[in-house]
Amino acid sequence: GGRHWKRESGGKMTGSLEVEMTSYVLLALLSGPPFQTFNMGYCATIVRWLAQQQNAYGGFASTQDTVVALQALAKYSAATYSPASTVAVTVTAPSGQKTSFTINQSNRLLVQESSLQTVPADYKVRAEGQGCVLVQFTVRYNIPPPPDSSSFSISAKTVGNCDTPMPSVNLSVSVSYNGKRMETNMVILDIKLLSGFRLDEESLSLSSDTPELNKGAVKRVDKKDGSVIIYLDGLRKGDRKTYSLVLLRDTVVQNLKPAVMKVYDYYETSDVANADYTSP
Repeated sequence: GGRHWKRESGGKMTGSLEVEMTSYVLLALLSGPPFQTFNMGYCATIVRWLAQQQNAYGGFASTQDTVVALQALAKYSAATYSPASTVAVTVTAPSGQKTSFTINQSNRLLVQESSLQTVPADYKVRAEGQGCVLVQFTVRYNIPPPPDSSSFSISAKTVGNCDTPMPSVNLSVSVSYNGKRMETNMVILDIKLLSGFRLDEESLSLSSDTPELNKGAVKRVDKKDGSVIIYLDGLRKGDRKTYSLVLLRDTVVQNLKPAVMKVYDYYETSDVANADYTSP
């Protein structure tokens, strides 16, 4: 599986900090004077583990660990670069059909891909030649939100408003933290919008059951691919924060499905809670 570094209390799940720590170790080994024990073979075991954590889009768990990991992988790529390298990769499907990829100097920065015929199935991969290439299999599927078993909790309430020229939904999202730490790092609240709705950008507000409003305050709001991503200035243990939004209906959608929302620690991405909400 490769070599990596983790916290003693990190548990079984791999988080953003494990990727970041391991990437910094690789950067240090490649940037400093060479050691006989920590040679390129040793570095290759670290690269193997990092490659297994990479998602289908080339990133990792968070923005921070992605930046450090890609920097470390780029440095390893430069250290192992060979102008004469050519590698032929053949993927054989259970039916016997073969798909071939050739990686050389003219296309080494090009991502080559092909669709899998059957899933699930056993595929055989054969590589010939000299050089270092990355082969990745990606399977995408939808699943309902899992039961909330993390240190966070999240819930939502909706109220409809149909007496206006543009009908809307008032959405109140409540989040709290009850984990082992006294305070979280920056927290991300990712809210998928209902189909046919958009955010009223002036509607976002915060209420709290504690007088200290600086914790849980909204630092930034992004809109991306039908989602509202809210960056929060951390949460104290036991505090409950409620964020109110207004969703404006642009298009009438029949048989409207629930939308998913989640809350997670920016640096502890394995600590996440999920829930969904529906139009009233």
